[in-house]
Amino acid sequence: ALLESIRCENFEKKHAYDEFIKADIHKIIAILYRNGIIKSPYSFFKSENVTKIAPVLEYIDTHYSEEISLSDLAQVLNVNESYLCRIFKKVVNTSIVQYLNFVRISKAEKMLLSSDKSISEIAYESGFSSVSYFNRTFKKHKFTTPSAYKKLKYESGVWITIIYPVYKIGKIF
Repeated sequence: ALLESIRCENFEKKHAYDEFIKADIHKIIAILYRNGIIKSPYSFFKSENVTKIAPVLEYIDTHYSEEISLSDLAQVLNVNESYLCRIFKKVVNTSIVQYLNFVRISKAEKMLLSSDKSISEIAYESGFSSVSYFNRTFKKHKFTTPSAYKKLKYESGVWITIIYPVYKIGKIF
């Protein structure tokens, strides 16, 4: 949604569109920082390569439910795969696969909380080719299984909000 907002603002160029684009970029970076994808939001802005990978981030956000190859992403920027991996890692501070899994788990989390679909349906709709890989990846990111997470969404007749702090080496991120 944020990337689509950036695209629309840039296309329509209404009054103060550049400020709206900056705000959306800040939101994206805050989400990446909060979830441990980037180490520092300040160093992220220092990179002149952020704008170079924006189309790749948009492509991932739009096509997360499909099979995405490194070749597909390299074609988005018209660069070779090796260069894409280097620039992506430099800017986002994580691999393309880790970022793609993060996006897919985020989308799956929303589906788990808002639908009655089965775990396998959600796994496939969020782009995972195997339920077991989805389960492992979900547990790695959310510290619980998808089925346990889904059961928590409705407890004792009251909707609850679930917040999982990420603990790494004694620090809360």
